[in-house]
Amino acid sequence: MNNKFRYLEISLTEMQRDLGLQIGSFDSIKANVRSVLSSASLIVSLVGALQLVTARIDPAWLYLYRSGVILAAVLYVVLIALCIAALWPVSVWSPLKPEWDNLVTTFKDLNEEDIILKYLSSVLNAIDRNGSLLKNYVRLQRTALILLPIIVVVLLSLALIPRV
Repeated sequence: MNNKFRYLEISLTEMQRDLGLQIGSFDSIKANVRSVLSSASLIVSLVGALQLVTARIDPAWLYLYRSGVILAAVLYVVLIALCIAALWPVSVWSPLKPEWDNLVTTFKDLNEEDIILKYLSSVLNAIDRNGSLLKNYVRLQRTALILLPIIVVVLLSLALIPRV
């Protein structure tokens, strides 16, 4: 390739790298969400077991205790729903359909510069389409990461309620 198209080649290389990083982000988010879900499940089950073996709650605090248990349960269900949504299989956009006919018809009769420009445009389009999808997955992950410590605080607060 001559110097005339070198800037296009560099641009294409960078955009392909960005697309690869973007697609890899989905795997990273899913790994984080799995960790949050497993941590929350372990914490809720351990604290739940501890609550069952402790002495009776002081009747004056029973309403607050029940409200806290219900709040923790609702937050946990919401956390599970968020994690399931974030772990749902995602179909990322690729620059071109991996079909021979598509490749031939897309680039047939184009000169070298037009081939690079057309492919660069396809990569940028894929990055743009994946961007909004990635933002949704990041939002799900962040919300789950915020809910986990809230659930822990609620459950720890329940442990401070006086017993008889």
